[in-house]
Amino acid sequence: MTEHIKINDTAPRAEYAGDGSTTSFPAPFAFMKAADLKVWVGATAQQLDTDFTVTGAGTTAGGTVTLATAPASGQGVVITRQAAIARTTDFLPGGSLRADTLNDELDRLTLALQEAAAARARSLHIADHDTGSAPGALPSRDARASRVLAFDAAGDPLPGPATSTLSDIGNAVSSATGSAAAAAASALAAATDAASVAEIAALAQNIPATVTATGDGVTVTFALAAPPADDTALLVSLDGIIQHTSTYSTSGPTLSFTAAPPDGVAVEIRDLSATAIIDASEVSALAAITADISAVSGVSANLPAIAANAADITTVADDLNGANSIGAAITAAGSAASAATGAAASESAAAASATAAAASEAGAATAGTAAEAAQTASVTARTAAETAATSASASATGAAASASAAGSSAASAADTVADAITAAARGSFRNRFGLAPPWIAGFDLGEVSQVTLTRATVGFTDNDAGGIGSQAIDALRLPHDLATGEPLGLLLEPQQTNHVIHSDLQSGGTGVTNTADDAIGPDGAMTARTIFQTAADSGHFVGTATNTTGIVSGTRYLVAMYVKQAGPVASQHAHYAYSAPFNHPGSDWFGWRWDFATETIAPYKAGSGNVTVGSRKLAGGWYLLWASTVAIASGTTGFVTQFTDGIGGPTSFAGDTDAGIAVKGCRCIAVSSASALPPSRIDTDGSQVTRSPDLATVDLSAVTAFRPDGFSVVVEATILDDHGTLFAIGTGTSHEVALEMQSGDLHMTSSTGGLDLTAASGLSPGDRIVVALRMATDDVAVSVNGATAVTDSSHGLQVNADTMQLGADLSGGGGLPCTIGQVAILAPLPDATLEAMSNG
Repeated sequence: MTEHIKINDTAPRAEYAGDGSTTSFPAPFAFMKAADLKVWVGATAQQLDTDFTVTGAGTTAGGTVTLATAPASGQGVVITRQAAIARTTDFLPGGSLRADTLNDELDRLTLALQEAAAARARSLHIADHDTGSAPGALPSRDARASRVLAFDAAGDPLPGPATSTLSDIGNAVSSATGSAAAAAASALAAATDAASVAEIAALAQNIPATVTATGDGVTVTFALAAPPADDTALLVSLDGIIQHTSTYSTSGPTLSFTAAPPDGVAVEIRDLSATAIIDASEVSALAAITADISAVSGVSANLPAIAANAADITTVADDLNGANSIGAAITAAGSAASAATGAAASESAAAASATAAAASEAGAATAGTAAEAAQTASVTARTAAETAATSASASATGAAASASAAGSSAASAADTVADAITAAARGSFRNRFGLAPPWIAGFDLGEVSQVTLTRATVGFTDNDAGGIGSQAIDALRLPHDLATGEPLGLLLEPQQTNHVIHSDLQSGGTGVTNTADDAIGPDGAMTARTIFQTAADSGHFVGTATNTTGIVSGTRYLVAMYVKQAGPVASQHAHYAYSAPFNHPGSDWFGWRWDFATETIAPYKAGSGNVTVGSRKLAGGWYLLWASTVAIASGTTGFVTQFTDGIGGPTSFAGDTDAGIAVKGCRCIAVSSASALPPSRIDTDGSQVTRSPDLATVDLSAVTAFRPDGFSVVVEATILDDHGTLFAIGTGTSHEVALEMQSGDLHMTSSTGGLDLTAASGLSPGDRIVVALRMATDDVAVSVNGATAVTDSSHGLQVNADTMQLGADLSGGGGLPCTIGQVAILAPLPDATLEAMSNG
C-alpha cells in the first residue's frame, strides 16, 4: 500500500435491489483484501472469483463488487465485510516498531470492532436503557428443541410453546373463520327467504303466548294458551336455562316435563307458533324453504332449530366468539354472532328450517376439535400469559407468538385463551351429548383459570416432550401421555413422603465408577448420575444399609427410579432392598431386575409373589421402573443399585467398562394398591422429603350455573391408586356429596343423611372413569362408565354447598392420586341422560 488507508465511521454493510441489468455495486467502506467481503444475492451466498470480483481493496473509500450475473428486478443484494479475526504480525522485544505494520494491526482491530457493532445492531439484545441484570442463559438444548422462546416474570428465557402446535392454532383460526363465514351466509339466506327484514323485526317484537309458573317439585304438566304448531316452536326455560326438547313433550294445549321442575324454580313457556304477522299455516309454508337455506349454508347437520331454542343462538355465538378469539378470527366471529342474532329475529318464521343455524354450532364444534388438537399450545400459551402478568409487553409478545396476536396485554391474552378453550370444551361436550353444560372446566385442553390450586412445594410431572418437567409452588400440573404426547388433564396427588434420603443415589460404590451430574436427565438438565462397571471381578453396586428411613410395618410402598443405558454395551440392572423391613420369608425380595436389550422387567428373585413390578418408556432412552410390596417391619432399610448378568443371572460377575447406566429420581413412597402407578418425583438430598398435597378448589358461589338445591355433575378422570377422595362438593368441611375410592370400589357419599351408594366396583389404578351424578332432594342418582344409574329417593340436601374440592375432601385430606380431564356442572338430569353421559 503506497498510502495508509483511513478507517472511517462507516457501517461495513451495504444493501441494494437488483433491476435485472446492473452487475456492479459499490462497497462503500474500507476493506483490507477482496476475501474480506461476503456477498449474497437473495438468500444465496456468492463465491469470490466465481460469482463476483472485487476492486478497491486497501483503499479508504472502499471499492466495487461486480457480479457475473445481474440480479433479477427486486432481488436483494447484500455486501458485508467479515474479515478473519487473527493476529498477522508479532512485535519482538527490542525489535523495530514500524508505523505501517502497527497501523495495519490497529486497522484490523478497528475493522473487527465495526463488524461486531454491526452484528450487534442486527441481533436481539437488551436495550441500553433497560435496568437490572442481564437475562439468564438459554434453556438447555433438549428443553428448547422445537419450541419458540418465551420469558418468565423476571425476564429470563424459558421454553415456550412447541413450534409444531403453531400450525394447529392456525388451523383452528382458519376453521373458526370458515365457521363464522358459514354462519353469516346461513343467517343472510334465512333473512332473505323470510320475505322481508321489516316483517322479521316486527315479528320479533310481537311474540305472544307466554306462560309462566313456579315449580313445586311435583307438577309435571302445564297448560298452554293453545296447541303449538310443533314442539320445536316452544322456548321452555327453567330459571332462565333453556331446556332441550328431550326434556318435555306436548299433547294439544298441554306441556309435560319428563321430570317435575324443582320447588321454587321459575318456569317460562313461550309459544312462537303464531304472531301478529304470521300464523301457523304461514310457518308451515315457510318451513318448505329449508332446502334452500340448507343449500346456501352447506350444512348437513340436524341440530335443534332456532325456533326451538332461542338460547341456542346465544350459545352458538358465545362458542364461536370463544373459539374465534384465537387470533384475528375474533372480528369474524363477532360478525357471525350479529348475523346469527338477525336470524334469531326470524325464529318463529324459520321454525323447522333452522338447519342453517346448525352451521354456527357445527363450526364451534369444529373449532373445538381443532383447539383440542392444539392443547399443548393452549397449555403453554396460558402458562406464558400467567407468568408474564407483571410485564404487559412481555405478555403481549408471548401471546402473539403463541396465539397470533391473542391480545395486547398479559391479562387479555390469558382471558382470550381461557375463553377459547372453554368454548372448545363446551362445543365438544355438546357434540357428544347434545346439550352444552352451563359450566365446564376443560383441564385436558389446558383451561385452568376456573380453579385455584395450592401446593406448598415444587411438583414434577410428565411433559409433552416425553420427559419430566417441574412446576413451582402453587402451580397446577398438566401431564401428558409419555408415548403419544397427548394431554391427560390436571394431576392431583395427596401429601406423600419420599423415604429415600438421596433421590439421585450416593457417591462411592464397589466395582464401579460413580459420577454425579454426568448425563442429561429426563428433565432435560445435566443432573443424572452415571455408574459404570470396572474390569475387576466384584459385585458392581452402589448403595448403603441406611439410605431409606421411616418405613412403617404393614404399609405398602412403591419404589421407583428413572434409568437409562449409559454405555455402548447393553447391560442388565437390578435395584432392590437387602435388609429389614422388606426381608420377606423365602424368595421374596423387594426390587426388580431390568434388561435394556429386551426391555424386560421382573421381580428381583424368581417367585417373588408379594412383589409387583412395572416399567414405562420415556423420551431420550429413559425408562421409569418400579416395584411394590408391603413392609413387614418398621425402621430403616437400604437399597442397592447393582449390575447383573441378566433377569435370571448371578449378582456378581466380571465387569465391562463399556457397560453403564444413568439414574435419576429414586423414591420410596407409600401407596394403597399393589397395582398403584408410581407417584411423581420427589427430590431428596440427605433426608426424607414430603411433598404437599395438590388442593384444587372451585368457588361455586361464583358459578352462576350452580344451584345447591339441585344439580348434576359429570367428571372424567383417570385414577392412579385405589383409595381416596376423587372430589367433594359442600361447605366448610361438610360435604353435600363426595366420590370416594375404597379399595377399588367407588362410593357416592354425603356427610348428612347416611348416603352411601356403591357406584362402581373392581376399579384398578390406571382405569379411566366417567361419572355422572344427580343431587336433588329425595332424588339422588349416579352412573359410572354407562352403567345403570344407582339411586336413592330418601336423601335430603343441605342446600348451602359453595365449594368444590378436586382430588381431596373438603378438609384437604384423604386425597386420591388422579388425573382429572373435565368437570361439568348442569341442572338435574334424568337417569337415562346420566347413563348416556357416563358412557361418553
